[in-house]
Amino acid sequence: MDYKSYHEITNQSVALKKTFNLLALKADEIKSFFKNQGDVVFIACGSSYWASLSAYRTFSFYTNRRAYAVKAGDILMNPEEYKTVSTNPILVCPSRSGATTEQLKAIEILRNSYRSVPLLSIVEYENSPLQQVSDLTLNIPWANEESVCQTRSFSCLYLAMVLISAIASENQRLLSGMKNYVENAALLHIKGEQVIRNIVNSFGNFDYLVALGSGRQYGVAIEGAYIGIEMALLRASYYSVLELRHGPIVTTNDKTLVAIVSNGYALELEENMAKDAKKQGAKVLAVVSNGSFENADWVCSMDSDYPAEAVALYYVYLMQLLAYYKAVILGLDPDHPGNLVPYITL
Repeated sequence: MDYKSYHEITNQSVALKKTFNLLALKADEIKSFFKNQGDVVFIACGSSYWASLSAYRTFSFYTNRRAYAVKAGDILMNPEEYKTVSTNPILVCPSRSGATTEQLKAIEILRNSYRSVPLLSIVEYENSPLQQVSDLTLNIPWANEESVCQTRSFSCLYLAMVLISAIASENQRLLSGMKNYVENAALLHIKGEQVIRNIVNSFGNFDYLVALGSGRQYGVAIEGAYIGIEMALLRASYYSVLELRHGPIVTTNDKTLVAIVSNGYALELEENMAKDAKKQGAKVLAVVSNGSFENADWVCSMDSDYPAEAVALYYVYLMQLLAYYKAVILGLDPDHPGNLVPYITL
């Protein structure tokens, strides 16, 4: 069967280019928005939150400004904790629909608690409730999917937030690194799909997925596990790379696939973690910017020196494909898994 999700995953390079071009066009407006002084708070739900968990680290790293990510639902559940926690909060709110109740109510709570709360949103649905309460909206309708799970939408939302960091910090190295990835994404995606096919052909009976990442890549690594849970109904976990040793490694065995996204700075530590996972019988996939990776059964190298954010973006593409192929093997419908809906209203 020809599933829509397959085309949404494998053709996402087109949407990534459109997203990059939009952010370049909006660069002056983005710079102006971040002239506002205060804490930069990323507020989101679900997959958009995992993207934010990486994006806030990137923003803080490159701009030297205080930033953090908060689950919208946590603000809704614990409003008193958030009424004084920030200094002049500046909100960045990514959302596929722009209509998720938790996010909209979280914004309302913060705006009722602080004197002024500027809001930048990144939204795929046009004319959404989120856009109506935003000071600046980046609309990326080409990223939306017909299928339920976020795939290219996640990739485009994450890319947009990385580019916001590059623009706000005026970091040309990050900007050019992401541009290089976007320009080469189509070819990298073809190359990566061959590796994923090799995995499912030779190790298609794996029943446990462990996603490992660290630092600015950690949130994206979490999404790598989540897409497996959502699309293929896989048993999956996620950990910071070295944390796997601190107990959870006992759950790995010869039907476990450990997928590591390499940050490019701590290769030896990552390779040793892979070695320990293999001692448990697990198979290891490693995604790296350039070069080799010892102790991995499969290595996806991008064959160039990309920033950690580009490696994370490539990693999540591979995990989306892995989830898709695993769902098909299991006889599931990857377009409409379980009782998932595109967004939540309360």
